[in-house]
Amino acid sequence: MKFKYNYLENKLTRIDPNNPEYTYEIISQFQTGFGAQGFILGEDHWITFTVYEKKIRVFYKKTLSNNEINYYRQDFTKADIISFEFTEEDQIIKNEKGHWVKKTN
Repeated sequence: MKFKYNYLENKLTRIDPNNPEYTYEIISQFQTGFGAQGFILGEDHWITFTVYEKKIRVFYKKTLSNNEINYYRQDFTKADIISFEFTEEDQIIKNEKGHWVKKTN
């Protein structure tokens, strides 16, 4: 999925990969306990944005049809608007110490 996030207006837009001219705004929002702004993308799918002094961290939870859960993370230089797409390279898992690390195949 491709997205565009407007940091100043706190708006998330999903971009249609087959027709980039077609977009729609994600309305359902939530606030996390650690200060991130979240958006509900569907049943058990969500994305959060944590704004730091110099970067924006994006964290994405995707539940597959077989109930397997994938997590993705990207960091961006703090900017008014960021456009992004998650790939396998962005996939992360929790290690035995409870830290999020890049998933290796």
